[in-house]
Amino acid sequence: MQKFPFVDEFFDKFGEQICFVTDLTSHIQFRKIQQLGLSDKVKYIVTSEATGHEKPHPFMFLQGLQKLNLPIEQVCMIGDSVEKDILGARNIGLDAFWLNLANKKSEYNDKGIIEIHTFSDLKNYL
Repeated sequence: MQKFPFVDEFFDKFGEQICFVTDLTSHIQFRKIQQLGLSDKVKYIVTSEATGHEKPHPFMFLQGLQKLNLPIEQVCMIGDSVEKDILGARNIGLDAFWLNLANKKSEYNDKGIIEIHTFSDLKNYL
């Protein structure tokens, strides 16, 4: 597991405005965050373990919004699963970016989904 280019810059810019929304358990997610050297940068995490729901359930994304305490217009979702991350976020009105690292084809590609292939591509949007 390695950190993508632009991740440190992204956290420096948006730090307090980042919330991880994950179906992983807290233990696994915290271990990954530590291995990536992000422990001191990640402030908010919403897990399916804690909420009793998995993405794309709206509650997961609403909990993230609540932790961030920001208007929905100032928040976006960045995820690698169209079905779980992108469509789930869009269903509650969040803008979303599909981080398609594997260059997968999706039946949703023509549905106005913003597809990026590297984390650095976010510079063009944020």
